[in-house]
Amino acid sequence: MLGNIDNKTWWGVLPPLHPTASLLNPGFTPALDEEENPSPPTVHNHLKPGGPPAFDGDCTKGHTFMNSCVLYQLLCTAELHDDQAKIHWVLSYMKSNCTATFANHTTWYETKYGAPHYATWKAFHKVFIETCLENESAHALMCLKSDCYFQGK
Repeated sequence: MLGNIDNKTWWGVLPPLHPTASLLNPGFTPALDEEENPSPPTVHNHLKPGGPPAFDGDCTKGHTFMNSCVLYQLLCTAELHDDQAKIHWVLSYMKSNCTATFANHTTWYETKYGAPHYATWKAFHKVFIETCLENESAHALMCLKSDCYFQGK
């Protein structure tokens, strides 16, 4: 039974550490004077996470790209304060192949109609998933159509 396995024989399960214990020396607890108050940990409000790599439309890298984008957006909510800022920021990483065509078409639409091509982040994300991740052949077809549409054919 799992309940009878102790921490010494079960790999991956570590005994609980004291909050001030060292990972290299789990039994170590530093002595504190009665009057000494440890300072609280420093809070960093200005994280500068790395942005995602440029996305060229390779469907095998699409999930990694979008995960990087979403993580950045979660860490930098002040910089990407609304859906349009998020969408435009992601489009800035679509610089080659079909993704450049997709970004060009999106900005062309906004310029021509004076309105966002995608009203919400959710709508943009859905199209990204449908075209770039779920069906590679549909993605290739979308790129061909976007290229013809963008060139006015």
